[in-house]
Amino acid sequence: MIENPSCPVCDGHSWRELGRQSYAKGETGLPDGVAQRYRILFETWAPGTERFVARYVLCAGCGLVIYAPRPTAEEVAAKYAALGGASSTTVHNPTVTTTDRTRSAELFAAVADRVAGRAVRVLDFGGGTGSLMVRFVEAGLQCSVVDYAPETIAGVEKLATTIAEVPAERRFDLVIASHVLEHVTDPVAVVRELAGRLSRQGTLYVELPLELAGRIPRRREPLTHINFFAEPSTRALLERAGLVVDACWTEAVTHAGGTYSLSVRAIAHAPSDDGEASAIATAWPDAAREVEALIRMPLAGRIAFGLQHPKLLVNPLRRVVRR
Repeated sequence: MIENPSCPVCDGHSWRELGRQSYAKGETGLPDGVAQRYRILFETWAPGTERFVARYVLCAGCGLVIYAPRPTAEEVAAKYAALGGASSTTVHNPTVTTTDRTRSAELFAAVADRVAGRAVRVLDFGGGTGSLMVRFVEAGLQCSVVDYAPETIAGVEKLATTIAEVPAERRFDLVIASHVLEHVTDPVAVVRELAGRLSRQGTLYVELPLELAGRIPRRREPLTHINFFAEPSTRALLERAGLVVDACWTEAVTHAGGTYSLSVRAIAHAPSDDGEASAIATAWPDAAREVEALIRMPLAGRIAFGLQHPKLLVNPLRRVVRR
């Protein structure tokens, strides 16, 4: 693990510590999936230690939050190898649930103006069995997925397990990376690779969990998410990758578990000319201040923030105001 990492978005090295979370090797009573990740943590990422302390730090350059020490790309790959690849690799004869349909409809609505009235080739990067594509399939779009999952739902073509395996000539009018970039060590490289697969007027859609509203992240284990984005750092990520950001917003969307959770959603495209390219921001002076204000919201601010996203009120109120 890397004790003093550079920022994976802006490559800066100016960090502000926000808080810490500790994980003990001997903790008992964990769900099976969490216990498995604890074993990987203490056997592979931090062998020989009895306690792992994650120091959550804020990048002064772009507002990204990570924890340190930070896993290397090799350690993240070892995690997935120990887990047997993506969690969906054991799914056979995949079906579409009611929650899948709701999530797909929400996603389709977010990009409807990019796909309406024309033949569109859609790629869901890291999309598992392709269940998020069900609404797109029903709209008659050509849908593909890149993931470890061995099978996909009807109407979705599995192209490969990694984007590098997709034939170079394949281009897509819409590329989706939904709840993917929080898992990877080099999100800029991933976005650049996805942007390179866009058609001439193609769109990249990114969705990321917002885990910074009123607190530092609280996770039962530190292996699953290693990057923590908000709107400023999401914009910085896309711009650092050379894209023009058309929209970036926070919304309460349906979670895989059927409840609502906050996500940052963004739509971007490759610059169409030198003028667009030269206008892309290369510095984000207010990003860290905005993200820290989001994290350190007082109770009244957290309640007001929750009221801005009324779908959250369907969930227990503690999800809005708990610190």
